[in-house]
Amino acid sequence: MASADGLAEIAHRAQQAGIPNALVVSGSPWPEHVSAWLAVNRIVRECLTNAGRHAQGRPVSLRVHWGPDAVTVTSSNPLADGNGAARQPEPGRGLTGMRHRTALLGGTFEAVVHEGRFDVRVRLPATPSGASR
Repeated sequence: MASADGLAEIAHRAQQAGIPNALVVSGSPWPEHVSAWLAVNRIVRECLTNAGRHAQGRPVSLRVHWGPDAVTVTSSNPLADGNGAARQPEPGRGLTGMRHRTALLGGTFEAVVHEGRFDVRVRLPATPSGASR
């Protein structure tokens, strides 16, 4: 069964690898929706990997909230150069993978540069459109 412990372990391993981060998880994963849990797990990993690669040494704030209708994942880290006027992110394999996972589950995905930070926002519905849990 999916649990917040798995995400905490991912965050801990990233910390050991030199990616400072703070993870806050609220709510509980839906036991009957393993595909959402797997997507959240992979999205959190990718957010940490991207921050480690593109903003080395900068702290990453991660939030995962499991609600009755949706799970949301947000990630935010300062830009490597601290330049708030930086261009918007170009989709690489990591962002494309997150976008694809989100779309497969009927969710929404956004990756933007805003006020000197790189922000990722994902929302996955508890019941994807046209699919069952």
